[in-house]
Amino acid sequence: MTSDVRVRFAPSPTGTLHLGSARSALYNWLYARHFGERGTYVLRIEDTDQARSTPENVEQALRVFRWLGLDWDEGPGVEGPFGPYFQSQRDELYVASLATMRESGSAYPCFCTKEELDADRAAADAEKRPFVYTGRCRDIAREDADARIAAGDAHVIRFRCPDEGVTVVHDLVLGETTFENALIGDFVIARADGSPLYNFANVIDDSQMQITHVIRGNDHLSNTPKQILMYEALGATIPAFAHLPMVLGPDGSKLSKRKHHTSTVEQLAEAGYSSDAVRNGLALVGWSKDDTTNVMSTAELVEHFDVARVKKSSAAIDYDKLAWLNGEHLRALTPEAWAAGYEAWRDEWLPADDERHAAAHAMRGIDAAPLVQEKCATWGEVPAYVGFVLEPFMMQDEAWARLQKTGEVGVQVLEHVVPKLEALGDWELDSLEAALRGACEDLELKPGKVFSPIRFAVTGQTIAPGLWESVHVLGRDRALDRMRAARDRLAATLASA
Repeated sequence: MTSDVRVRFAPSPTGTLHLGSARSALYNWLYARHFGERGTYVLRIEDTDQARSTPENVEQALRVFRWLGLDWDEGPGVEGPFGPYFQSQRDELYVASLATMRESGSAYPCFCTKEELDADRAAADAEKRPFVYTGRCRDIAREDADARIAAGDAHVIRFRCPDEGVTVVHDLVLGETTFENALIGDFVIARADGSPLYNFANVIDDSQMQITHVIRGNDHLSNTPKQILMYEALGATIPAFAHLPMVLGPDGSKLSKRKHHTSTVEQLAEAGYSSDAVRNGLALVGWSKDDTTNVMSTAELVEHFDVARVKKSSAAIDYDKLAWLNGEHLRALTPEAWAAGYEAWRDEWLPADDERHAAAHAMRGIDAAPLVQEKCATWGEVPAYVGFVLEPFMMQDEAWARLQKTGEVGVQVLEHVVPKLEALGDWELDSLEAALRGACEDLELKPGKVFSPIRFAVTGQTIAPGLWESVHVLGRDRALDRMRAARDRLAATLASA
């Protein structure tokens, strides 16, 4: 017995999976999971274009799904009752279905040459009307057609479309859309060798796999009336359709690797985004629970997702909002969970030749968590904050310039703080905070005047974690050595000016 709701995502491995496709996969997954045990999520690889499909693209898509946590109930590596789940392995099913359609008269061989079709298209253009196949080969007798096929005549297989009437697409997102059958025409469904084209294979697979809901991009809307006609010709159950608006870049144009700095899930993963936040962010591109809720757990997304709330118009990715969402998700983690996620990102995405590699490996994630969890929106930002723990110590030019601007006050602060910290009985956060805040009172200076020269001295950075956290993680010896060195250098520079 099949589940009440069966959805599928069916990528074509002819290129890299982009964010728009990932969102379609996510919406299908959320819809299936919303129904719990009654929902089934099928992953099917549509690799009939053997010239362009590659194993590398298949593996890239599977990596994306695994990273996003979009587990499938049936598909590659998870056998089910309707496999195989690669279209390239389903030829027998397509050949049998073509034979059935030829027997019923809903499909026929077409022997028209390219020259004939080009002439028909040119005539339609000259008359300023849409090109629709003339039906030239419709009425060739079955025995004559078979004889020509046996003789090796080049041909394709066309679906016989009704000449009159309309086909109505009842869409869960777009509402009703009506198509005139006369403008659809007899379209090609298979090549001469029996290999299927998209519309035909799609219908056969969805029918055989008992898919109840087809949730896909609205660029497929024009295919839907053709597919509905084939379902009807086969006497198969027509699934419910939901066509999703296009995902655009921030500038309102189609997502592009050339134009947009991040157009794939893997680029977000490499930048240090968490899969929880990406699921949250992608779900909100064109859908919302309400008008105010943004930060949502995956459990909340599953609970509330409904295609009826998907917007009809195209939606643009807001990378600033996505970064903010990611920061919110990271800050909500326990330090242990944050550390595990950070170390997983570091080990997976930072090769040894990456300039951030040394800083990223400078401390354990559990040590970095209290320093940067509140400050960093992504794990990719962490190395810029924790690089100050590296040896040999390097002070950035900008940090030195800003330390110089503190002038005599900077020297005074460091001269006062060094012995104050040397006298501490312990090197714990509470003691360090109390001592550094006490220095403000001792010197009768505002915190900014006191903390800035100390921060530049110990971190050598203009962007750094909290002050006492930084001093604490360096340890007594290194922190004091850096303060002494900065004090002496600053004093010498001022004396020579």
